[in-house]
Amino acid sequence: MRAKEEQKETIAMRGVQITGTKMQTVDGFFVAPAIGGEYLFSDRFSLGAEVQFRHTSIKGDEVSTLSGLRPGVRVPSAPEAERFDTSVSTTRVLFVTRFYF
Repeated sequence: MRAKEEQKETIAMRGVQITGTKMQTVDGFFVAPAIGGEYLFSDRFSLGAEVQFRHTSIKGDEVSTLSGLRPGVRVPSAPEAERFDTSVSTTRVLFVTRFYF
C-alpha cells in the first residue's frame, strides 16, 4: 500500500500571505493469518468461530514548507522532513451463525 497526501493552508499575518504546505508519503503492509472452524448442526444451520492475528506496519515521511515570506521575516524553524515508523499487532475473535436456505 502506498499513499500520498498534500495539504495547503494560507494565513494572512501583518498584511503578508503565508502559504504552508504539508506533504505526507506513507508506505505500509498488513498480514492477517487466521484459523477457524465451523460446525453444521443440520443442513440449514451452522455455528463457527475464527481467530485472526493481524500485523500492520506503516512507514513514511512528512515534509512541511512555508512560502510567501518577505526577506527578513523570522519564523520558528521547522524540521525539513519528519519520519515515522509504526507497527501494530492485534488479535480478533469472530463468531458466526449461518442459516442456509
